[in-house]
Amino acid sequence: MTADLMDDVEPPKTMVAALGTDSPARALRALSRASEVKAERLANELNQQLSSFLIELPDIISKDTKEISTSIACVDSILESLTKIATGGTQASQEIRILEEEKRRLEQQSQDVETALSLRRNSEGAAEALSSQKYDIAAKAVQEYTVQERMDRLTPRALAYAGEYTVQQMETTKEVLRNTLLQRYKDAVGSSNLQMLGDLTPLLSMIDMEKEGAELYVEYLKKILLEELDEAKLGSKEERPSDMPQSRASMRREKERRKKDPQTPPYVQMACIYNTAVTALRHHLPMVSHFLHKADGDSAVVQLVNNEVEQIIVPLFQFYIQDRQLAVVARNSQRIYSSLEERYVGRLNSLVSTEESLANDMDDCGFSMEVGSLADVDGALDEAALCLQHTESYQRFLHHTINEVNKARQMRHDKEAEIKRLERERAEWATGMSQAPIAEQEAAFAPLQILSTNTPLMEVVAELGGYYSGIERCLLLASMQRAFSTRTNFIEMPQDHTLKTSLVDTCLFATRRSAKRAFATGHRGTASAMTNFCGDTLGGVLLEVMTRRAQDSGVAKLKPGDGLLEGGLSLFSAPHTLMKSQSEDEATRQRKMQQGIARACATLNDLDVASHHVAELEKMLT
Repeated sequence: MTADLMDDVEPPKTMVAALGTDSPARALRALSRASEVKAERLANELNQQLSSFLIELPDIISKDTKEISTSIACVDSILESLTKIATGGTQASQEIRILEEEKRRLEQQSQDVETALSLRRNSEGAAEALSSQKYDIAAKAVQEYTVQERMDRLTPRALAYAGEYTVQQMETTKEVLRNTLLQRYKDAVGSSNLQMLGDLTPLLSMIDMEKEGAELYVEYLKKILLEELDEAKLGSKEERPSDMPQSRASMRREKERRKKDPQTPPYVQMACIYNTAVTALRHHLPMVSHFLHKADGDSAVVQLVNNEVEQIIVPLFQFYIQDRQLAVVARNSQRIYSSLEERYVGRLNSLVSTEESLANDMDDCGFSMEVGSLADVDGALDEAALCLQHTESYQRFLHHTINEVNKARQMRHDKEAEIKRLERERAEWATGMSQAPIAEQEAAFAPLQILSTNTPLMEVVAELGGYYSGIERCLLLASMQRAFSTRTNFIEMPQDHTLKTSLVDTCLFATRRSAKRAFATGHRGTASAMTNFCGDTLGGVLLEVMTRRAQDSGVAKLKPGDGLLEGGLSLFSAPHTLMKSQSEDEATRQRKMQQGIARACATLNDLDVASHHVAELEKMLT
């Protein structure tokens, strides 16, 4: 009866569900019966699958031999040997670690003893040297003490070995030495004793007083620099040689100007001021950069010199621009240049007659009245170019000095990084910690920004360069206008005895002089602007004028019937010419005709000469 009930009851899925039924005992028995049936079924299925699965064993296992027993015995022997080795290695490593700890303890103790002996020796030596005023020996002893303190070698045990009296004596000597050297340094600054400053500056660096030394040295340098700059403003010092290309005419005009106006030219004053600044940097910067770089004494010296120079040079430039009225002259030059360019490049020029064209060529559009004569403007531009040249040379020297300061700083940074790396590797090797963490990561070197990228001196130089470029451009075109308006001179070329005019040589001479003067300034903006102006003037104005002259005076006269050749009216076939030619013989007529043809061809030869010069210029630039 019970079995039937068990079969009739549906077994629950889980034991938790069985406990929730009305008869938990009956439900659990039903669940047990269902699990037993399922297990028997799965076991039968597994036996059927295994009966069809065959494994082929190796011969060495399937054969009934003694080799398997031997192999197992060998393996057990090897395992036992390895176990003994591992146990012995563990014991050995423990002993090695104990020995390493003992070694490190003895090394630390030995180092503490060495530090204590060095501290006692330095303490006695520093006190004795200070009492006998041998400051260099005392500073060296204090420096060694400071290095030991910085390297954490003054451990409590080392200080105990050295003794409390030794430490107190060293600290007292250090403080007295710092106060003594600082007072002597102040006295040297007050009396401007450069020799004493040269002796004391290295000592201040040895006892970590770079900051005080840099401040006092900058104070001393400022005092003597102002005195030298006041003397240089008078222009009494000799001006350095200039790279400016100067012709004999410009040198003669300069001598005449100095006779009429004995006042010192502005570029002479600027050169004297710049020379004074350069001399100060060359004389004082090396020592400051070597001994006071930790307190940024090198950058302070460069900033001081540049600031004092700018305070003098910038007003001098402003007065020069105002005195020469460069703003007004540059504005007039721009207007005159536009008028001249329109005359030779504009379309209206092709509609005027030859007589009107010659009359227009004689008119310089007010250049002589509003700007000045060609000679005066050329001399004024020489003066402006020299001012720009001296300033650019000074700024290049200043940038070179800043680069050298940063190079020295980078070399010291790399050296310190290498020393720290070697110390870290030595410590890792001594402690056996190959993966020891680095206490501090070395930062990459960053160059010091000593001066601003845009200074007042750069701004006023850019202003003067703009005025100079505008006036120089107008002078170039005015010089070409003078060549266009003058009487044509024919020159015989030595290669083939053909004729050419002086137009190309005159215009290219003016262009070459303007370009050389612009390049001699050394100012990149000015030189670039004038290079573009020269190219535009040659390609726009000179080429246009030469093409028009070749058309009017060359091609037109060589056309049969229209010019010098027979076949129509020409220079020799006009009525008055025919009447005159009756009294002339045929040889004279042929000679004049050949001369006229040669002069007509000269305008065409000018194009070939200009092409040759352009090719030479292109070869030089590329």
